[in-house]
Amino acid sequence: MRIAGIFLLLAGFALTVAALHLMPDLTRRAIFIVCGVGVECIGLGLLVRAHMEMRA
Repeated sequence: MRIAGIFLLLAGFALTVAALHLMPDLTRRAIFIVCGVGVECIGLGLLVRAHMEMRA
C-alpha cells in the first residue's frame, strides 16, 4: 500500500504540473488542478494508513 500511495502522490503532482503547462483555458486548468490535488490527497491517505498499520 505504501508503493501505491507514493505512485498516487507522483501522479497527482504530474497532473497538476501538466495542467499548468498544457491547458490554455482557466476553467479546464482549475478542474485538472483540483483533480490532481485530490489524487495527491488519496495518495497521502494511503501512506498514512500504511504507516499506521505498521505501528499497530
